[in-house]
Amino acid sequence: MAGPKIDIGLQPSTCSKIEIMADVDDKNDETKSTAEARNGHHVNLNTTASVDLINASGHVQQLSRNFSLAALAGVGLTVGNVWPAIGGSILVAIFNGGPPGVLYEFLAVSVCYWTVAASIAELASAIPSSAGVYHWASVTPGRRWGRGIGFFAGWWNYLAWVLGLASMSSIFGNTVVQMYTLNHPDVVVQPWHVFAAYLLSTWLACAAVCLANKAQPALDKFGIFAILGGFFITITVVAVMPGRGGRPPHATSSFVWKEWSADIGYPDGFVFLAGMLNGAYSVGAVDATTHLAEEIALPHRNVPIAIGMQMSIGFVTGFCYLVAIMYGINDLDALFESPYPIAEIYRQATGSAAGATGLLALIMICIGLTIMGLYMICGRTLWALARDGATPVPGFLGEVNGRLDMPLRSTLVTAVLVTILGAVYVGSTTAFNALVGSFILTSSSSYLAAILPNLLTGRKIISYGPFHMRGWIGFAVNGMACAYMTVWFVIYCFPYFLPTDAASMNYASLIWGGVTILVGLWWFIHARKGYQGPQTTGGIVSEVEREKVTTADGEERAKSKTTAITMNDIVHAATHLSWPALALGFVALLFIAYHALLLLLHAIAPKPRAVLPSEKTYSTTTPDSDDTVTHALPCWFDRWLAERQASETATKLSDPSNVPLPDSGTIEPASVRVTVVVPAYNEEARILPALEEAVTYLDANFGRPASTSTLSPPPSAKRTPSPHRRVQNAPSDNLTGYEILIIDDGSSDATISVALAFARKHALHDTLRVVRLAANRGKGGAVTHGMRHARGEYILFADADGASRFSDLGKLIEGAEEVVDGAHRGVAIGSRAHLVGSAAVVQRSFVRNFLMRSFHLVLTILTPPATSRLADTQCGFKLFTRAALPHVVPYMHAEGWIFDIEMLLLAESAPPAPVLGADGAVIGTSPGIRVAEVPIDWHEVDGSKVSLIADSIRMAVGLAVLRASWMMGVYRRRLT
Repeated sequence: MAGPKIDIGLQPSTCSKIEIMADVDDKNDETKSTAEARNGHHVNLNTTASVDLINASGHVQQLSRNFSLAALAGVGLTVGNVWPAIGGSILVAIFNGGPPGVLYEFLAVSVCYWTVAASIAELASAIPSSAGVYHWASVTPGRRWGRGIGFFAGWWNYLAWVLGLASMSSIFGNTVVQMYTLNHPDVVVQPWHVFAAYLLSTWLACAAVCLANKAQPALDKFGIFAILGGFFITITVVAVMPGRGGRPPHATSSFVWKEWSADIGYPDGFVFLAGMLNGAYSVGAVDATTHLAEEIALPHRNVPIAIGMQMSIGFVTGFCYLVAIMYGINDLDALFESPYPIAEIYRQATGSAAGATGLLALIMICIGLTIMGLYMICGRTLWALARDGATPVPGFLGEVNGRLDMPLRSTLVTAVLVTILGAVYVGSTTAFNALVGSFILTSSSSYLAAILPNLLTGRKIISYGPFHMRGWIGFAVNGMACAYMTVWFVIYCFPYFLPTDAASMNYASLIWGGVTILVGLWWFIHARKGYQGPQTTGGIVSEVEREKVTTADGEERAKSKTTAITMNDIVHAATHLSWPALALGFVALLFIAYHALLLLLHAIAPKPRAVLPSEKTYSTTTPDSDDTVTHALPCWFDRWLAERQASETATKLSDPSNVPLPDSGTIEPASVRVTVVVPAYNEEARILPALEEAVTYLDANFGRPASTSTLSPPPSAKRTPSPHRRVQNAPSDNLTGYEILIIDDGSSDATISVALAFARKHALHDTLRVVRLAANRGKGGAVTHGMRHARGEYILFADADGASRFSDLGKLIEGAEEVVDGAHRGVAIGSRAHLVGSAAVVQRSFVRNFLMRSFHLVLTILTPPATSRLADTQCGFKLFTRAALPHVVPYMHAEGWIFDIEMLLLAESAPPAPVLGADGAVIGTSPGIRVAEVPIDWHEVDGSKVSLIADSIRMAVGLAVLRASWMMGVYRRRLT
């Protein structure tokens, strides 16, 4: 006897929240509806009353619900596969800060992806569909925009999974090859060796998914034991074996947690942010289980639970695994030289190739299971796109094989695409790495396409399921997820190393752009008119009224009488909110944005590198031999720092018996009239003319120090004090002499030899001093280092190229004396602004002049009044009085091209100084240190090391970060 037919009374646009099972004995009707379902056709609920199941996608149920919660969690763990994925991709991670970088970057990116996972889980609970983000991105923007956004999101998501599958297959291939080479070290690995193992894993996994679909739940449950078992075995072996049987001991805790090592050309803060990419590859597969939502009972509840289990277990196992293997490292240099560092880590930890091979076998097994899970995800994602007409030949790709009970054709097409990507590996590993390296960009784009519209529409478009982040929690989590994906999308596009070349360039943005263009072409060729998108709008419902519907099996379901909400409705609702509600929401958004920016600045703001002992010495010539000698470098800064720290300690103790210590403006007296600081990086070809001009002028005007020359100082060396003001700390009128500090910024050419030969030729013994920095710090770092060790009353830094006429030093001294305050603090900067319109500037390229004017505009907007009024802040010819140094140099952070701006900002914000009357009495205070802008002669010099476009971008970004850091308190006038 036929069972009852249920008329659920819903339109197609409102059925997605309801799953209704009816017992149907009418074989003809059942056969008809099943045939339609197998062909991927939508079912009209108004005309077809006898159906197996109407799911959230708006399609008749086509796949069997074979998965339990445990099996679905197994899919999440095996596809997420955090600790084996980290082990297989640690080659890149180890360069981004060494062990501390790997650990802390993993923690940071895990926190970010928890917000993404929570946002995905909420959408999966509301609209459980195998289409996943494709379906949600079609719903959350509303009817007007959903079709296009969902189309792009679906393709981004599918292609991300294909790239991830290719990446894991390559890790499998590399793992197999490394297992062999560990025991056969004479073998020369070729790309085709990896490709052979790549193909083996690809097609075996594809065959297992296609032919053993009903066994997949059992295999996924086994995956849980494989992942956890491999994890416990690995960390036990790595933790126990070092230090036993003559093996090297564990690494020190300082090495694991503190000793940062990153030599890739970026500031440490940016290295940290970019290094989060490595952790993102291992934890970024947050939507894996959502693509099986139509193959599990109660997906509204079970899919979010599975996502939570995947993220929790993945994080704990991943972090513990990283800690264990980092303690197993005893030779970091060997890791950098190894093509597959995890094999080298295992060899160091176990002390044998056999032990390392066994641990690699565990990774191989886990990754094999991952590849199987990825084929399930990819096949179902492409099938979901095809059944809605988003792909070419949708009738072919959108079919479910009735006998195998799975989307066979879409899975096989995926295998073909993965094989093609593997062939690219043989031709060029650089091209292959560029392709799979765009996984995070494409997956993040798809997530953002679903989450961001939900946030922008006030989270009111969909009707939420059991997992619902209510109130401000949902806004905060969605907001943080979108902020992370948006900001780091840009960061992850930067080159991996600086300077970069064709092999080390990051092509992820190029690949993402190319993929997006291809999808866009398909949209305009076919989909713009022929593609309709999901035929159910999922949860676009307003929960005005809910009734109960009793199905044939006696289960009560919620029935919604709904109306569609349009974008106009949302705008109308937002504009009719009460002012207190709007104000509260605005304040909350400002609070979140402020603290997000604050955290970002703490991570990326430059921090000066500590000075090495070797950098506190200088080399100079002697009159007695051709040899050079090395002496300790005098340093007013060290004494100032010790006195400042003692003063702060005394203040904290508040002991009246403490002797008052000098304030932060105190500096020991000068011993020469002028110090010239010359930052030099590979300047052997340009530095000699600049030195010739400088020494000629300095000898004629200031003479040489009495200890190094018998020459009498010229009369012009004596100082004429400013007649209109009285100052404290005024230098002695009899002070003469000069010194030249050449700060070699890690040059690889003969700059040092050339400079010392010049000193020997001109008898500048102990007058010309060469300080060598161990590694390149940047022009700002070199200048700051020189100023910390200056002995002069006037400190000039001048570029090594000699572009500025050195005789203009006299103008700078006069300019500084005109603006000094009562404490004799003053700054004078050389300016080329008067040359605008002259041949020196007109002959420059249009691009260079345009960038110059653009930078000045940005400078005017971002800097405070005194600095913004300066017409030329970047000329490499600036002079500081000695009394100004303690208010500027100790607080410097920037070491790149933007350091000039920070110096001027610090001068402008310096503490007030006393203003003295004619009788020497204090009659007031003068805020800040005044800056005189002095016109100088300047000419272009060939051989500039400035990269016009790249350095202009760096300076603009650096200025924004610098200004924000000072404004928001990341930088303060405190010891650095």
